[in-house]
Amino acid sequence: MRWCCLNALPEDTMPLMEPDYHALPLWEERFSASWKAVPEDFRVDELADFERDPKGEQVLLQVSKRGQNTHWVAREIARFAGVRDFDVAYCGLKDRQAVTRQWMSVYLGARPEPDWSQCRLPEVQILPVGRTRRKLRRGDHAGNRFKIVITMEALEHEAENQPRRAEIDRRLTVLKRDGYPNAFGPQRFGREDDNVRRALTWLKHGTRMKNRHLQGVYLSAIRAAFFNAVLNARLRQGNWNQLLTGDVPVAAAAAELGWGGLSACLVPSGVLPGDARFGEGEKGKLEEQIMAPFQEVLAQLHRLGVRGQNRPLVARCQALDWEWEGMSRLTLSITLGKGCYASSLLEQIFILDSEGEESDDDH
Repeated sequence: MRWCCLNALPEDTMPLMEPDYHALPLWEERFSASWKAVPEDFRVDELADFERDPKGEQVLLQVSKRGQNTHWVAREIARFAGVRDFDVAYCGLKDRQAVTRQWMSVYLGARPEPDWSQCRLPEVQILPVGRTRRKLRRGDHAGNRFKIVITMEALEHEAENQPRRAEIDRRLTVLKRDGYPNAFGPQRFGREDDNVRRALTWLKHGTRMKNRHLQGVYLSAIRAAFFNAVLNARLRQGNWNQLLTGDVPVAAAAAELGWGGLSACLVPSGVLPGDARFGEGEKGKLEEQIMAPFQEVLAQLHRLGVRGQNRPLVARCQALDWEWEGMSRLTLSITLGKGCYASSLLEQIFILDSEGEESDDDH
């Protein structure tokens, strides 16, 4: 397999077709709203409790940042510590336009730690909290706690504001009780869906990328696009939250997404593809139909050694509370399992005006 730089691919290799992956909302009518006007309007705390070991070779850091990119922060920490970029790991990406707190590990072996207080990055605070034996991996955290401010324009006629607020309250109550479609948010697909288009171009061209980080970004984007396409099809059929024949039990993953006890065994799933093989029954038939135009892309995923996975189609909030300030400003406190997107929850109700960027991965 040839190696390539994606920017060097000719324009005529751009794909003519893309999967139908923009997530569909449960309610056709939604409310225009703005969010992330300032980073403080979107706060994220990564939830985890890692085992500490003073003899461990990994330094455990809790990193707080405002308006900064996770990958950039990790790279700067590596440079400060004098280690390879690969030696700094994190559980997931966090939004740039936000105030976030997350965990990172730095492999130092037996070397003494640097003075972390001297690692001065703009809008970043680094707190060393001990050592651990194992390098952090994507998805090692338990979930994320969000505090999000949503703002809407006040309606012209005061009498219309109260019904709008009541309807939003009703929908939030339904989502809190029943869960919501576990779609990947627009953050996964890049600005103007560029990650998906480039991923399709790259995979159809049959090359291997030198930049492993970028390869991971594109693989995540295209697999998420296929998952959302399956979820959309089941939303249209009205069975996104019902088991079909061939549905694969995802009890463990469902428990992470907030479904506990017996109900965890009843959560339907969709495929994150790794090759051209599909499951049995109605579920497998539907997925095969959706991905039929992309056989060469699926074959390339298989050549790259990507393994297929099943991801729950339904996510449930572990906690969801909200408070109004007047009739047009809403503050939500949300706790979600790892891999769940706050944007996918909010877009069931609102048309949000901000552009997608990076967010927590599902890994």
